[in-house]
Amino acid sequence: MNIEKILKEYKTKKAYVDTTLARIEQYKYAIAHPEEWYKDYVPKSSPLGMPGRPKGSYVGSVSEEYMIDKELNKHIIEEWIREDQSRIFFKKLEIEQIDKAINGCLNEQEKLVIKLKYLEGMYWKDVEFNYNSEFRQRNYVTYETLKKNNRNILKRLTDILEPFYSQYRVSG
Repeated sequence: MNIEKILKEYKTKKAYVDTTLARIEQYKYAIAHPEEWYKDYVPKSSPLGMPGRPKGSYVGSVSEEYMIDKELNKHIIEEWIREDQSRIFFKKLEIEQIDKAINGCLNEQEKLVIKLKYLEGMYWKDVEFNYNSEFRQRNYVTYETLKKNNRNILKRLTDILEPFYSQYRVSG
């Protein structure tokens, strides 16, 4: 388990889950309010001339076609919802596990180091500058000290998250 890789991919996975959840909400809204997305049925235009239809083909009324089409679209949208929910299930679970691990065992200073280094992708010198700007202390903390603290932070996160990654074998 590479905890650094997992933390670096966290932001991308979280964005993927959030956009998929937003799409699912739009699908649910479309099902609940079909009048907003499924406008009045407009029959297909046909060329002018003698009307006719092939023998033996029954075409229902316009309202029947509208209802069949509407039910088919509802079924398709419900299938999209199921596909999206199954697609994000493990990623969503992984995001929740990482959030709980970070918020549960790290103090504010440790969270800032993880956020700046892995979630924002900063270099250690930038982490040092931002850390010392955020926590104005009498003692200036160098990036070597931050790197040493980071090793301890990553060890704690690994101990917490390892059961999840070994049980579900989520890539990471």
